[in-house]
Amino acid sequence: MARLASDLRLLRVSAGNPTLSRLQSESGVSRTVLSDAFLGRGLPSVRTLASIVQTCGGGPVDPWLERRDALTRLGADHRAPDATREFGGREGVIVATALGVGAVVAMVARGLFAVFGRRRRR
Repeated sequence: MARLASDLRLLRVSAGNPTLSRLQSESGVSRTVLSDAFLGRGLPSVRTLASIVQTCGGGPVDPWLERRDALTRLGADHRAPDATREFGGREGVIVATALGVGAVVAMVARGLFAVFGRRRRR
């Protein structure tokens, strides 16, 4: 599935890298759904995939849909684990943000200790 998402991103770039808003207005697919397809967050629906390919001028839609069908048969609807999937919705965003903030605080504290934490000898 990651390869399909990567190829969709390449297709988008080859089409001049249109914004999600532009793609939404031309395809009728929401920006969120488009973003999820480009990032590989789940397998895009037939409608979403066909709309992206047609809007970005990706040639015949059938080969893209065949790839999607093959992934479906393989049960390839696996996403990279992340906090929003683990906890779902708003709670996941809060957890992911807290983890990110905690990591930044730890790095800053370590840097400050490296600069100011050493005692000067007199």
